[in-house]
Amino acid sequence: MDFGSISDILDRNIIVAMGTLVAALIYRHGGVILVLAWNASTWGAVFACVIRMASESQEESLIVYAIQTLIYILPHLITEAVGYILIAMSGVFSLRAITRHSFQSRALLQVGGAVLNILITGFLMLLIAATIEAFWAPHAIQFMF
Repeated sequence: MDFGSISDILDRNIIVAMGTLVAALIYRHGGVILVLAWNASTWGAVFACVIRMASESQEESLIVYAIQTLIYILPHLITEAVGYILIAMSGVFSLRAITRHSFQSRALLQVGGAVLNILITGFLMLLIAATIEAFWAPHAIQFMF
């Protein structure tokens, strides 16, 4: 299987992160819900495909295969989901701060600093998720199959 290089994965993650940030800025909490639903449906499709592959292979129990799959996928899934959620939250918080505080206020500067920390943490989580996807996933798949 070709998982791609870390730079390819990061490029895709950054595009999704920018879409996440824009959705959160435009739709606020609805944007966060959209991101959560989108991510959940994507992972639901992944799990369905993996379980379908397991049902075609009669070598192992379906339950054992499903548990192995979760063990291999969860580190990436959780890290990436947290990254996108943090990025979406930074969009919601920044828009809320802009609408509540004047541009010259100290409060806006404080909130802006906190939002920037959340945004950076979200991107760091995506970097970690991309690293897991680029280096852990190929080894896990080889071990699994």
